[in-house]
Amino acid sequence: MSVFEWHRLFKEGREDVQDDLRIGQPETQRTDANVDRVRTLVCSDGRSAVRVIAEELNMNRETVRQIVKEDLGMRKFSANMLPRILTHEQKRRRLHISSDLLRNAEMFDRVITGDKTWFFQYDPETK
Repeated sequence: MSVFEWHRLFKEGREDVQDDLRIGQPETQRTDANVDRVRTLVCSDGRSAVRVIAEELNMNRETVRQIVKEDLGMRKFSANMLPRILTHEQKRRRLHISSDLLRNAEMFDRVITGDKTWFFQYDPETK
């Protein structure tokens, strides 16, 4: 209700400051069933954006954000909704690849890195 309408109602004798019940007032989408639906999607793909989840569930984007943040207690962490948990095999493979790279350390003399992208140094004299 606008301020002018409140002013008019009080001039006419209204004493109650509570809003009147409205027929057809929209219901909230933050139900237990929707919280479970969002939880299922986030757990299946932690990289899903709030926008994508909202579109897939046909829900309001802000409602999905509130469910993820307040009801599920999650936060966005480097483009992931959930922390990434590596399996023992994935950790072992990363260790093996890192060891191989360290054994061939002379390769790093020719590589310039910057923001997760590798650029090979180009020397026009040696081509």
